Parts: sequence; structure tokens; C-alpha cells
Amino acid sequence: MEWTIRLLYVIILTSITGSICFGAWYVIGKFLEKRGYTNILYSTLRASLIFWCFPFAFIMIEYKNNQTNEGGGFLFFNTPVIKIIGSVFIFVWLSVVIISFVRYMYYIFVTCRKFSNTFDCNNEVEELFYAICDRIHIKNRSIKVCQSYKAAVPACVGIIRPVVVLPVKDYKGDELEVIFVHELTHYKHKDAWMKHFTFIVSCFHCFNPLMYFMKKQLDLWGEYACDYASIQVTGSVKNYFQVILNMALPESRRSTLYSPLFEKKVELECRIEHMQRSQKAKKKSKLIAFLCVLAMAMAVTVSVFATTVVAEKAYMSVYDSTVEEVYDEDEIYSEDELIEYEESGLDIGVIEEESDSVTTVTSSKAASFSWNVSENTVNKSTAINVEAEGAITVTAICNPNTETFRIGIIEPDGVRRYVSGTNMLSHTFTVRKAGTHYVYVQNMSLEAEVTTNGVYGW
Repeated sequence: MEWTIRLLYVIILTSITGSICFGAWYVIGKFLEKRGYTNILYSTLRASLIFWCFPFAFIMIEYKNNQTNEGGGFLFFNTPVIKIIGSVFIFVWLSVVIISFVRYMYYIFVTCRKFSNTFDCNNEVEELFYAICDRIHIKNRSIKVCQSYKAAVPACVGIIRPVVVLPVKDYKGDELEVIFVHELTHYKHKDAWMKHFTFIVSCFHCFNPLMYFMKKQLDLWGEYACDYASIQVTGSVKNYFQVILNMALPESRRSTLYSPLFEKKVELECRIEHMQRSQKAKKKSKLIAFLCVLAMAMAVTVSVFATTVVAEKAYMSVYDSTVEEVYDEDEIYSEDELIEYEESGLDIGVIEEESDSVTTVTSSKAASFSWNVSENTVNKSTAINVEAEGAITVTAICNPNTETFRIGIIEPDGVRRYVSGTNMLSHTFTVRKAGTHYVYVQNMSLEAEVTTNGVYGW
């Protein structure tokens, strides 16, 4: 299988499992949200990102692939159409990913430039800042505080050398306490890291609109979790949100790579409403939270398994509809009304076995057979020599009679001609070249062994 098809399958399957996981979180999250389980919802949402990064479904299919037969690869058959689709998709995908990464680097450049000319705060502000660091258990002074004339609102910026940046202005009362608690909580939750990581993941899933919706949810729930934790420290919901409202600017917009104190008034109203619900739900049952998280995990696990099954069938359906098949009107025989197909060789992963031990020669130019053909396997006869302008007639009955199978011949140059169907097939193949030929039966099932009984004559 070409690497483009494999990469295509990795991307699509990972995007599907990520979407399923996010969907499970969103549905169950509606139940937990009403009951004020903010921290659990934010943690599980962040954890669900792993399903957007790690190709669980593809690995399961690959494992099943390799366990099915010695050669593996029962799923990833190639056709020219599939190769073209895969190549075009990968080209477009890589182009968009590169553009997205360039945009990501641009955001980093703009952020660094915006906060490049910062300067130290006075001693009183720094003392309050580090006192709050100790208060919320941030040790070793791993984050600094500074001021900037370019900052419109307070913000926590940077992941290598993180700083809380304050606009240059006079602050009243306990404003600084609320600002520092809020921004340090973002730092403690590693929200800046999460913003960068989510942006990178979204570059790889640029074609999936659910990824962008999930990004917005991560930002929103990051604020919910930060508000919830901050109020546990400051103690006053009213004072906390009043300070944030005082920081509001009409032109404030959501930042891509860092967490400003205030973003949009509409979102602030949602945050206040959400906090009020959380405050009302004082008693939060750990059992309910555990059961919901367990249900979420089970839904994701079952969905991933289901995705692998559907993906296998979908791919084989695409393969069957695009496989290179050569036939003309004169190859449709009125005697059996079967279309004769032609291919140059076996698909990747199909096993071929000689079945001479179960073939009985009934005359000099006829033989009967009873073959147990494993899934995705070809059983072929011993060699037979046929003169030009002759014919080979093959008849076979398949059990179970619902499984699709092929009967055909292999010509001296390796070209395979066959007819396909279920239950019983009978067809006469005209001989185009004199020489050694083989009769074969191919089991098209990926899951079940079939028994074929029949005869062939030449």
C-alpha cells in the first residue's frame, strides 16, 4: 500500500475518533454542567485531545490486518482511483497544514513583538504578586510580573518564560489581587500550553469543523475553570466579576495563544451565569461524576471499535467500486450471463495457496475439487497445459451461500480472468495463449472461511 493511502486513512480515522470522543463529552457534559462539575468537565475535555492525536482506530485495524494472515494488508488494497484520491487529498491537506503552521508562527511573532518592551513593576506590586503565588502554591518564582504600554488588558503570556503583563495604569482597591489570582490560575492550569497544543492539533485536522468548535470550547471551559478556582481564593463572586468588567474594552478580542483577563462581554455574561449555577450546586456527588466519566469512556471505546468496523467496510466498498476491471461486450456470455473481469495480479495482502492435495483428477482433461478457502485467500489448482483457442470451464458451489467468491483462471503471463458472485458460479473461459494455466477460487470475505466444491475441464 502506498504511503499516501496509509496517511490518508490515519488522518481520517483519527479525526473521526476525535470527533466521536468530543461528541460523547459534549452530550454527557450537558448533564454535568447543570450540576456544577466544572473542573471535571474541563479536565476530561483536555484529556479527550489524545483521541485527536493518537491513531487508535488505525492501529486496531493494522493489528487486525497483520493477524488475519501472514502477509497482512487485507484492507488496504489499491486501485488507480484510490491512489489519485489519496494523492490529491494529501497534497491539499499538506498545503493547508503548512499555511496553518505559518499562521501559527505569525501569531507567535506578533505576540512576542507586542510584549517585547515590558519593564519591571514597582516593589509593592511585585511583593503582592509573589505573595499570591505562595497563596495558590506556585513556588520557585517560576513566573514573573511586568508592565507594558502596549497591553490593553492584563494577560498571562508565554510558555518558556511566562509573565503576567499589566497595562500601565493605576489600580484601585483589590483589583490587583483579582487580576493576579486569575492570571496565576491560568498559569497553574497550564492554559497557555493548552492553547499552543490545541492550535497545533487543529492544523492537522484543518478539514474538520468540529476541531474548531472544540477549540472554542476549550477556551471557554478554561475560563470557567479559572473563574471557579479563582473565586475559591478571592471569596467574592460579585467583586471578582466587577473587577473583570472594569477591565473591559470594546475592542477586546479573543487571543489565540495567551489568556487575557477579559475578552468579550457576551462570553463574560456566560461565565457569570455558569458560575452562579456552580455556586448553587453546593453538593456534588462523586459517584455521579464517576459514573458520568465512566459512561463517557465506555461510549468512546465502543465508538472507536465501531469506527474500525465501518471504516473497513467503507474502504472495501470504495475499492470494489473503483477496482480496475476490464471487460467488453463480447466478454459477456449469454450462457451464464456473468461478466468476465481481468486483472494483472493479486492485490496486496491476499494469500495464495496451492490446493493440489484436495483436487481429484477425474480424467485426462477434467478434475473435481473440494477446497476450504480461508478469508481473503486464493486457492489454486495444479498446473494444466492448454492449447490455444481452447477453453476452460469452471463450476463451483460455495458454502455459506451468502458469501461472495470468485472463480477464474491464471494465464501463462500471470493475468487473472474471473467471474464473481455468490452460491453457485459456472463459466467458460476462452484460452487466448497456449501454455500452463491454473484454475483458482478466491474468497472475498474478510471474516469467514468458505467451502467450495466444483469441477473444471479443459
